[in-house]
Amino acid sequence: MKVAKIITGMSLLILFFIMGCRDVFEKDISEKEVELIAPADSVETTHATLTFVWEERDGATGYRLVVVSPSFDRIELYVLDTLVEGNQYAYTLEPGRYEWGVRPENSAYEGIYRWRVLTVLENAEELQPEEQP
Repeated sequence: MKVAKIITGMSLLILFFIMGCRDVFEKDISEKEVELIAPADSVETTHATLTFVWEERDGATGYRLVVVSPSFDRIELYVLDTLVEGNQYAYTLEPGRYEWGVRPENSAYEGIYRWRVLTVLENAEELQPEEQP
């Protein structure tokens, strides 16, 4: 009987260790957010290819980047949802209004999103006919 209790106790301890191991080794970033660097909030640009940049967060092994159009309150297009290992990601957008956000992640926790708005304008140079000499 005593041996069975010891074996049961050891089995539970091993199971607890295996199941809770990632929480022990991963930093809790559930209340953390990243500082967004670029593009600036409410920017209007004619550049279709943008590089989204944010500061790295200690404990994060990746960053969830989400881009929607026209806004998170009224999503018409879910443009991008990707997990990025570094702190920047280049992407080409059609002209229009977008909201984008980034949150830190690791294998055990997800942080808090930070959001920004941006507008990609029609490129004025592309709209004007070329002048003939």
